Amino acid sequence: MRPAEVVTVVTVAHESAAVLPAFLARLAPSLPVVVVDSGSADWEESARVAGTAGARFLAVVQNVGYGTASNRGAAGCATPWVAFVNPDVDVDANALVALCETAGRHGFACVAPRLAASRSGGRPGRVSAPVAAATLPGACLVVRTDVFRSVGGFDERFFMFAEEDDLTGRIRATGGRTGRVDDLVAVTAGGGSSAGVGRRWAVAEREVGRCQLVLKRHGWAGFVLAATRSAVRVVRDPEMVPRRESARQVGNGLRRVVRLRGAATVREDVVLR
Repeated sequence: MRPAEVVTVVTVAHESAAVLPAFLARLAPSLPVVVVDSGSADWEESARVAGTAGARFLAVVQNVGYGTASNRGAAGCATPWVAFVNPDVDVDANALVALCETAGRHGFACVAPRLAASRSGGRPGRVSAPVAAATLPGACLVVRTDVFRSVGGFDERFFMFAEEDDLTGRIRATGGRTGRVDDLVAVTAGGGSSAGVGRRWAVAEREVGRCQLVLKRHGWAGFVLAATRSAVRVVRDPEMVPRRESARQVGNGLRRVVRLRGAATVREDVVLR
């Protein structure tokens, strides 16, 4: 099977036009790639870059978040595997195909490589079986397409962060196996966060995502405890400075989580350009 028949790459871009050329140069010549722009000011430049590289391009008018944009990108996937890869992640086509092949050989439905700041420590040419893991990085995640669809894709109530934990949890709940392949390395200088996202903003939004996942899995009692811990972190964590902005962001995010608790897991308000 040719690489292009194995896996489709979906990447969500938000103010990511500067990193897309290198990303697409690594992947688009060998694999089908779908770029989904989520409410960026630079979407026209991203569209131009994607078109030049031969990638499919979708642009959503508003910033709908990672899971929603990823679902739109994966909707037309015709390969047996789909890879969700952040545009600032350095991983090549051979590594993604190897992830799919080792996952298939060993009966895994969802796998991820090891994320690192450099390629040191990987083992080119030698790919061992995945190691079972409950937590996988959403920055580079490979999923069997049929399994992804059977569990309903990403829960679109999550805006950003924790949606991958929710997805992998649902995969395991239906009998699928999730794991990590340490022999394959994906390089991310930004720790896996998307290009264009500030560190303080990401830390605050991650707290919201964690609370949302707790609410979904453990109900209101767990949510109250998680929200209290998030409030303490806003007060104490140096990464939350300026604290007033973080408190406002976390508070708004938690209100959004409460409002969406009973909402559908697929949004109907997504508008493409």
